[in-house]
Amino acid sequence: MDVLSCLALACAIITAVVSGDDDGGTGKLLRVQIIRSPSIFSTLSQRDSGGTEELIAKLSSHFAKLSSHFANVQQDIGAGLVQRRGGDREQINNWLFSGTPVLGDDVMGEEVDSSESQSAKLIKESLLTILNDYYFGAVEIGTPPQKLYFQFDSGSSSFWVTSSEVNCHKKATTLSHNKGLFKSGQAQGCPQLRKYNHTKSTTYTPVGEQFDIHYGSGLVHGYVSEDAIHIGGSNFRMKFAEATLLSLEFRRSQYDGVIGLGRKAISVDNLPMVVDELKKAGLIERRMYSAYMIRTVGAKPHTPLHGGTLVFGGVDPNHYAGMIQYVPVNSIQYWQFRLHSLTVPYIINGITISLVNICPDGCNAMPDTGTTSIVGPEADVDRLNEILGAPHPRQRLYGILTELDCNRRHPVVTMGMGHFVIRLTEKTYIKRMLVKSKDGTTRVACISAFLASAAIDKWLFGDSFLQSFYSVFDYDNNRIGFAMAAH
Repeated sequence: MDVLSCLALACAIITAVVSGDDDGGTGKLLRVQIIRSPSIFSTLSQRDSGGTEELIAKLSSHFAKLSSHFANVQQDIGAGLVQRRGGDREQINNWLFSGTPVLGDDVMGEEVDSSESQSAKLIKESLLTILNDYYFGAVEIGTPPQKLYFQFDSGSSSFWVTSSEVNCHKKATTLSHNKGLFKSGQAQGCPQLRKYNHTKSTTYTPVGEQFDIHYGSGLVHGYVSEDAIHIGGSNFRMKFAEATLLSLEFRRSQYDGVIGLGRKAISVDNLPMVVDELKKAGLIERRMYSAYMIRTVGAKPHTPLHGGTLVFGGVDPNHYAGMIQYVPVNSIQYWQFRLHSLTVPYIINGITISLVNICPDGCNAMPDTGTTSIVGPEADVDRLNEILGAPHPRQRLYGILTELDCNRRHPVVTMGMGHFVIRLTEKTYIKRMLVKSKDGTTRVACISAFLASAAIDKWLFGDSFLQSFYSVFDYDNNRIGFAMAAH
């Protein structure tokens, strides 16, 4: 028997799993468990043996020839092994993930574990969003308070605000680490930005140290100040940076500054962190925060809508369902953790042939509230999008976006971490948007939330991911938590 014939036998058994029923009909319900070495099936059980034993015997004798086709199948993650179109997903989950906690936008939530929300002191900051891409909140600085809007960024650790002294007609293009200066050139202004004016604050204290920070998306230059901060109804004092020069990304933004909620190790000039200052002031009891980000409907450009809540000091049980599942942080610089697998089913003509593990040796990942999509290493993301059905995964719209086929169903992407798995359906990783064709007409395109980057070696789980999963950032216990968001 050649490889193609053997592959046909494998498809026949998988078809039996997909088509099998429990009503005593002719379908044969098989349970197949594939171990890491793909040379054998470790267990095969059946309800109706009619002819199946002979089929299994034939498959077993020739299965060694198929090992290369199943090299990416993993024992610990079984999502998508069978994708029963229109079938009972709960039944499939029960036998695929027996004993393994599963979080997913297609999995029913359980009652909240109220023990997670016993902290007596919480500060709640309301978030706004524009087109589900930008999430920011209002913070007041100075006395009397000046209201400004900030992006809360879990991927950075510096607090800066646009200064009234900002020069928006000069652009920051290059940072000289020797002199700490930017080369400047002509640029558009930034009239939409609100600006902090320390001369109007009676509680302002000058510090004067120079501040330079280089993000993946741009540069910021300024100096350090100190003043009263009003956030979520609570008041405290801390140092922060006033930005006097901004690169293009920040001059065009809908927010007036960034409050970094990352790890202390990457705070520029060792400036204080907001969570530490809240704890020092006795406003929270635990050094942690949680993010609840809403996917709004009917959003319009330049129109902010309610986008969720940021909770300092603990969690809000109204914002998630089921238990919060935790994974340890493995970096002192970032909220980074280890993915032990990232799998997607390889499907031909509606039949799942195998699971492909995009991270066969494991990979690093981090939730990032300052990133809009799910960003990963270029080669891995291209491979993933190709399996998801991208006709041309390396031909990107506008240079960055990968288009998927709107006329097909897309498989579940499963991420294994710690002792649990997270399932992403197309509801999470596909966004429909209007795009312009070469002839000038517009059309609706299905855009993958998985973006490729040649500049990173880890996965960034941005807003597309965080809209489905409530996220907890725990400094004291050095861990990240996830639960199903309660929308």
